[in-house]
Amino acid sequence: MLPQHALVTFLPYSPTLQFEQFTVYSPPASLHPRLGQAGDAIYDAHTQSLIVRCADQTEISVTLLQQENKRVLGANDFWNGIRRDGLTDGILKLRSFPL
Repeated sequence: MLPQHALVTFLPYSPTLQFEQFTVYSPPASLHPRLGQAGDAIYDAHTQSLIVRCADQTEISVTLLQQENKRVLGANDFWNGIRRDGLTDGILKLRSFPL
């Protein structure tokens, strides 16, 4: 098994968010119907992961992640600790660049 590099994105209220452990799903394998555009993310209790919509309708299922200057967390712990004012209708909006 080859080592996997972390993916980096940006939260509305934190400099960076690294996806440390994830699986990629390509269309037509959609994991969550509420994700409309690239950067939308939601916690899925069934898979215990953060589901993120990426470009070309690809989705990733993230099980371990890390905010800048914080420890690595499981997706459930991360989702329970995020600021709810950063959600839009229960969807976390991630960005590909900092503000």
